[in-house]
Amino acid sequence: MPAPVPVRLLIDTGSRRTTLVPGIVRHLDPPASVDVQVVTPVTSVAATLYWVRLGFPETGLAPLDPGEVVRLPMPVQLSQFHGLLGRDVFSRLESFEYEGRRGRYSLRDTPGWLGWLRRWL
Repeated sequence: MPAPVPVRLLIDTGSRRTTLVPGIVRHLDPPASVDVQVVTPVTSVAATLYWVRLGFPETGLAPLDPGEVVRLPMPVQLSQFHGLLGRDVFSRLESFEYEGRRGRYSLRDTPGWLGWLRRWL
């Protein structure tokens, strides 16, 4: 099993799947899943899904069970990122909230103290 590798992911609520750049996938050498067609803002490409476990050590969030990510390069303008964090990850969390005017976001993996109230609304 390879050592964990820190990555910087861009939050993309428009992206259906989480992606990682080829170099990170090559380093992790995760098991491949299936080939899929991925539609990006620029094109549609064939890609392979890989099983990767994502952890968020500095956030207090619990690591996620392995999930499928797509191996895709990032555009040159976004080369400071190692991939995209897509809706597939958000759907595994309790909540994702973005405060537009403040430019802040929060991810939660467990219900907050008012979580019971959301079930009734």
